[in-house]
Amino acid sequence: MTGDTSTLGSRSIILVERWFGEITRKRIRRGTFQSVDELIKAIEEYILINNQNPRPFIWTKTADEIIEKVNRCKGMMETLYYYLDTLILM
Repeated sequence: MTGDTSTLGSRSIILVERWFGEITRKRIRRGTFQSVDELIKAIEEYILINNQNPRPFIWTKTADEIIEKVNRCKGMMETLYYYLDTLILM
């Protein structure tokens, strides 16, 4: 395996975050759980069903498009924080 280990670690984290986002949207938010055991069972069932027909994640945006959007969002957040700080100081 070649490459910078920090880059490889970042890629792994992104995939893990992506997977948790998907299970959250597709199973956890759609369910009602009376106990932690029910939640665990729902997660395990999702994994079993998902693994029966696995599909690779396909990026629909280029890296440049993703970075541009992240930078736009960061700019909006900085502006929002500036205005919130201004309102709080008033």
